[in-house]
Amino acid sequence: MSENVIHIILQKLRSTPQGDIIDGNDLKKIKTSQEEIFETTLCHLNVLRISAPNPPYSNEEIEVVMEKVNECIQEYTKEKKSEMIEMIEIIESTKMMLLLIDINKQKTLRIVESLIEKIIKGTAKNEFPVKYEMVKKIIEDLLTECPEESREIVKSIIRPFNENDAPFLEEKKITQYLKKSKMEKEVIEEMFEGMMGESNKNFKNGFWSLIEEAKEINEEDEAMSEDEELEDRKKKEDIKMFIRVLGKIVSYYPKWIEGDENYLERILLIPMEEERIQVVKIVVEYLKKGVIEKTKKNELIGCLLERRKDKSVSIRSIVGKYMMERGGKNEESEEDGIEISDLIIEKMNDIEESIRRETIEEIYKQRFEEGKEIGKKIIKEIKERMKDRKETVRAIAQTFCGEYIREYIEQKSGSNKDFSSQMINEMIENMENIKNEEDNIRIYQIISQNILGNITLTMVNSKSKLKETIKERAERLIKLFGLLDEENFKKMMKKEGVNETEKKELGKKLEEYENSREEGRIKEVVVNILSKMYPMPTIETSKKYAREMLEGMSGKFGRMLRDMEEDETSFSEYWKKAKRIDGEVEIKKKGKIEEFVNGILEKIRNKIVQKEMIKYLIKTHEEEMKEYMEIISKYCKEVNYGNIMRIIKMYEDDIEKKVNVMKEGYLYIEKEEKNEEMKEEIKAYLKMKEYTISKGCMKLLHLLWNDQEEGYYDMLFEENIKNVLKKKGKKAMNGLLIVTKIIKYKKEYNRKKEITEINERIKSEIIPGMIIEKEPPEHIIIVMKYIVKYLQSKGKIVESDNDESEEKEMMKFIKDFIIHKTDNDTIEFRKNEEEVRGYLIGVVLKLVEMRKYDSLINQREFYSICEEISKKETFCGEYLEILNKCLKQLPLRYFIIPTILSKNNKAIRMSKIVLLRSILIRREIYKKNIKDMTQEKTCIVLPEYCVQHLIHFLGYGEMVENGEYDEISRMLTFMIESLVEGNNEGIPIIQNEINLIKLSNDNLNNNLGITEINQERLNEKIHGVALIGGMVIDEVSRGKKYSPNQTVGTISKMLFELREKNESINSILPYGYHLPKRANAIMTVGEKKKKKENQDIEKEVKQVKEQKEKKPRAKKQKKEVKEIKTVKEKF
Repeated sequence: MSENVIHIILQKLRSTPQGDIIDGNDLKKIKTSQEEIFETTLCHLNVLRISAPNPPYSNEEIEVVMEKVNECIQEYTKEKKSEMIEMIEIIESTKMMLLLIDINKQKTLRIVESLIEKIIKGTAKNEFPVKYEMVKKIIEDLLTECPEESREIVKSIIRPFNENDAPFLEEKKITQYLKKSKMEKEVIEEMFEGMMGESNKNFKNGFWSLIEEAKEINEEDEAMSEDEELEDRKKKEDIKMFIRVLGKIVSYYPKWIEGDENYLERILLIPMEEERIQVVKIVVEYLKKGVIEKTKKNELIGCLLERRKDKSVSIRSIVGKYMMERGGKNEESEEDGIEISDLIIEKMNDIEESIRRETIEEIYKQRFEEGKEIGKKIIKEIKERMKDRKETVRAIAQTFCGEYIREYIEQKSGSNKDFSSQMINEMIENMENIKNEEDNIRIYQIISQNILGNITLTMVNSKSKLKETIKERAERLIKLFGLLDEENFKKMMKKEGVNETEKKELGKKLEEYENSREEGRIKEVVVNILSKMYPMPTIETSKKYAREMLEGMSGKFGRMLRDMEEDETSFSEYWKKAKRIDGEVEIKKKGKIEEFVNGILEKIRNKIVQKEMIKYLIKTHEEEMKEYMEIISKYCKEVNYGNIMRIIKMYEDDIEKKVNVMKEGYLYIEKEEKNEEMKEEIKAYLKMKEYTISKGCMKLLHLLWNDQEEGYYDMLFEENIKNVLKKKGKKAMNGLLIVTKIIKYKKEYNRKKEITEINERIKSEIIPGMIIEKEPPEHIIIVMKYIVKYLQSKGKIVESDNDESEEKEMMKFIKDFIIHKTDNDTIEFRKNEEEVRGYLIGVVLKLVEMRKYDSLINQREFYSICEEISKKETFCGEYLEILNKCLKQLPLRYFIIPTILSKNNKAIRMSKIVLLRSILIRREIYKKNIKDMTQEKTCIVLPEYCVQHLIHFLGYGEMVENGEYDEISRMLTFMIESLVEGNNEGIPIIQNEINLIKLSNDNLNNNLGITEINQERLNEKIHGVALIGGMVIDEVSRGKKYSPNQTVGTISKMLFELREKNESINSILPYGYHLPKRANAIMTVGEKKKKKENQDIEKEVKQVKEQKEKKPRAKKQKKEVKEIKTVKEKF
């Protein structure tokens, strides 16, 4: 049919009013074709308009018309603008959708969906002629007249908005999306602005009813049929669509939700995590944008805050940020009456590292960028976060505290002195306790640059500007000193002294490197120093950048650095070098390498203490500096140059401090100043018997006196001996300390008869007296120092076992005191005795470095001392400090002591460091002398041979008797892992050691003084420990970690392996351990019965193996077999 015919019929139908008769011939002529789809569809719509409510079409024909309407909407072009508008007008004016929805709901709603979709896209492109206001009536009629279908209608309406999230949920703000969001905003505003009455009520009912889908979803339900899975998937898709559209409503027209906040509270509990995250974001956005009644807002905030403990990290983070944005004041908010500070503190204690970090970052932003007031409770918690277990959290907390202290020093309002003092003291303590190099570097940078002020290149370029900056830093420094406790002030100065030494060492090594560029060892030393000065995330990264920096350095860099750090360098010279040193490093790459180099250069420029700063402070703040200069001159030696006499004069009224300053600055005192007057002053000080002499005073004496003036030592010795032998308390201890110093500097005094009298008094009166009456720790330490210095001064090799020398007697007294306890029933006596015993063990560890004293301790005594060491938890740190200095050169049996000390959880890390350090040094010694190593020397030097000593110690003690197999395995694991760390070559040696112990019945115990009967039992215990050691080394050699739970199997293995050796196997079992009846029978039966039982066991094992090897048969096969058997029987 031609287009003209359709056009004529359409014109005719247009002019026909509703209810008139339609020509049947015209109906027959209307046919659908793709070329005339708009015209023919309009014809059908006009027919439906005219004939309503009794259309001349069947339901199937009407469904075809619906499909064509939808097709027209989808295939609309600009040429069909008038036809498209006419279609919508017919549908709207005749309420045709109400007729169509009864015939086919899905196709009707598809028309609604297509219209809204085309309106959104067409509005964006300014193409589709139909605006929402034209279809608004159609939608509202459907909602009003079909309330039972409101849910499906709402789905069709909102589905076109489901392509993307609301703007505040989108991570990427692309231009195309922003244009579309603008058009969606217009449609949503128009949709809800005039919606009222039943249509609005039914829309809300349909929209919020989608929440009910969430209740029926079970995230953990795994056993579902295909139909159930499909249904579940549809529900999840509907919920996702609902959340996306809800986000857009909140973003564009939050007013529509007012009064329905209870629904938001319900959807906060949605089980799906990703969707719950989106809902939390939506609720936060609504709280910001919506005009909410106060009670409902408080209820909604309460529900939101419950999500702060959600299992999702993202949700906890979002809720935390919202709380932070609302403010961090330490008071109730007038807006909703909820205490914010407690909730913020809760976020700073969250289990997730990122939440703790982000919370502090937000507080930092509010406090220092936006100028908001932060409550004391929150600041106090940030201070605690400097001890956080995670480095990133500690970093931001330390930065916050540094900025807070800086504000206090600059006298800005809002910073509190008490908090500032607590912060800086905890920072310094953390440098000691955390033992993290990055923390140490960062804290030093915070103090030297953030708090005191960074010396930039701009300042360095001008001499006058640099001098002025140093003065400003000096004023800040004196205020900083006022915040520090005495102990932490010492720690900070000690750290500053280490940094100065480090920089001097770097300059020296750089010069060596420049002179011998080919020497790889020197290069690695320089690389190590540089990498420690400014560590990056990993030590390897630091070393990589250090090598790159080294390649870019000129030959002058090392010399200039050394000159800058020289004590004698004047300010003018320092300024010239500081100005030029940056230009002596050429960096080819930018980014992290540049950060690394700048970090090194800033550390060189910025010091906590500088000569010029101290010089200025001594002139301007002399009274205040009196409190600090003694410590500063001790650790920061360079400040003494040119200032020493001025510093000495500061302490005219305090002779003790004056002497200490003279000792520390002795090298800086001009020769003409070292006169008789100075000597006489020190002599007078030494005669003040009421005071304990300092170590520095004796050293200064030794430096000032010449050999010709030894007569004074005689006088000093005689005066103090009287106090030691006749007096008690402080005077006696002061005298003993001076005698100790004299022995140190003049060893010949240890042969005087008075020393013998002192020794006897120590053994018979002083140490026993310390048990009866508690002495101050400093007095005990003085006695111990005397014993050490005296015995060290007598440290020759013992000539024979019959040698009854004084030192041997003293050593015997110390051993007996440690090993054999007195019969004291009083708790106070026992407590005092344990304290003295703990100090004496430290004396032994210091003395055994000398072969003479190690040879005086036999194996049994050594094990007994080790047993006592394991009980002295309070002395762990002191023992490890001693071993850190001398373990590398002690006999291998002493290598077990760090392992014993690792029983104390606080000492595990330090024990590992001490042991590893000594192992590495001993291995280096072995490698350097490998050509001269015999088997005997190898067993003495190579650290792997210390395992046998640990096994014997564990067998000798009571751990096996007490059934402490877990602890035995832990200690063996600790030592073996330390030995094989980075060196698998030692594994065969350790395995061989353990196997030899298993085969031996002697086990190095000939010198233990044990009877033959006990020897056999001891051997059994040692064999048992060796079995555990064998399992540990087997696991470690495979790269696995030995689990203490495996010791249960080890005990069983131990019993069966030792059964043939000893019928009374119960002798090796711990107290209270009983064998199972079956095992007990095996242990006691005769040979024949034993053999038969073994055969039965083998038979059972064989049967079990055969059953395992058989493949399991399917149930179906079993049924078939049964059926075949039944048929055969019948046949």
